[in-house]
Amino acid sequence: MTTLKPEVLAKYPNEMFIETGTYDGSGCLVAVQCGFRHILSIEISLKKFMEASFRLSGYKNVDLVLGDTYEMFPLLIDKISYRQCTFWLDAHNPEDGVVHQHPGQWSRVPIMFELSAIAKHAKNTHTIMIDDLNHFRSGVFDYIGEEQLKDALRRINPNYRFVYEDGAGHETVLVAVP
Repeated sequence: MTTLKPEVLAKYPNEMFIETGTYDGSGCLVAVQCGFRHILSIEISLKKFMEASFRLSGYKNVDLVLGDTYEMFPLLIDKISYRQCTFWLDAHNPEDGVVHQHPGQWSRVPIMFELSAIAKHAKNTHTIMIDDLNHFRSGVFDYIGEEQLKDALRRINPNYRFVYEDGAGHETVLVAVP
């Protein structure tokens, strides 16, 4: 379930919204509400993908992709080289038992992989929003901490400014703003 709030996303408009972890499609609906022209979301769980596809079927500007972010995210990043994007990074192992097929230290939470893929993109001025900061702070997500996230974001753009927004709790969303 998304913790993305319309009043938060509306502060970070761009032409395109890209989400990892579609879940039930709520994040896409918030992006529609905020006026994003093109919305793209990746979901690993077939069950969640089908539910979100049904829920979002009437929105022509929403594209859903079924697959693992480890496989799909770099391919999709290559296709958006001409667009300024707002990323909502919220992929982690879904509740229905599907797991990411990536061996190694970031098997449950692909955030570092996603940030590395964004760093390879031709533009380094995208807005990047990271959900569940509270879980990163507590070590629940593969022991990746807040400072590791900020370091990875600085590798994308050393001039990023960091903003904290409320999601599922106080300051649970980290936003990197160009």
